[in-house]
Amino acid sequence: MNYIYLLIVGIYCIAVYTLSLGDATKCDCTELNNQFDCNYANCLWNNSFCQQYTCPTIKNITMCKLAINCAFFNGSCKNFTKCSDYVAVTDDDCSYFGSGCTLGDQYNATFSYCKSVPTPVYNCSSYSMETCEIDSQGACQFDEGCRGSKCSDMTIQNKCSFIFSSNTSNPILCSWDYISRLCSEATDINTLTSKNCFKNTAGTYAWNSLSSSCLACRGSQQSVVFGVILKLMIIIIL
Repeated sequence: MNYIYLLIVGIYCIAVYTLSLGDATKCDCTELNNQFDCNYANCLWNNSFCQQYTCPTIKNITMCKLAINCAFFNGSCKNFTKCSDYVAVTDDDCSYFGSGCTLGDQYNATFSYCKSVPTPVYNCSSYSMETCEIDSQGACQFDEGCRGSKCSDMTIQNKCSFIFSSNTSNPILCSWDYISRLCSEATDINTLTSKNCFKNTAGTYAWNSLSSSCLACRGSQQSVVFGVILKLMIIIIL
């Protein structure tokens, strides 16, 4: 009887954990199997497959900047390496090497090295009513004081997808209740469909057409923890 109880608890823990998007990994182009998600992720849809752009073939500066793992440098689009490999004059220049790059230490009289943008951590209570939402990039909301954003802050259905916590860059999944017409923290990721799986999880989950389910992309810690818990449960039962 105790084994059955432990098994039920273990399965419940696994189910709950899959809702956590902590340590989430952005989906690779090849993990997207429909054209809408592929285009949304700035990947190339070709012959019914989603693939990463071949950087040197991109001639447009804006397109190069948007494409995953590409950087516009010395007049052409190249494969992105890391922010610190590039030098620039302004923050905007650094952003052409990747959306996660910003201006860093001085290189010489004209140029500075670029560096990776650190993961923002917002102390909501330190913001005023005027700066609460803007300075925290939406991670905080003002409600009788500046506080962390909640899913319930979103009152429009198409905005009820995910929020970012004030102390981490990991998205928190939200869900819309069609009866109460309220947005709340999601309790079941299986409510997501092929139309909103990728977009509503900030690009960290993708729709799997074989299993008809919304699954974490490769490298996400969910799959690792799932395997560890499952193995522990098997050992306990045996």
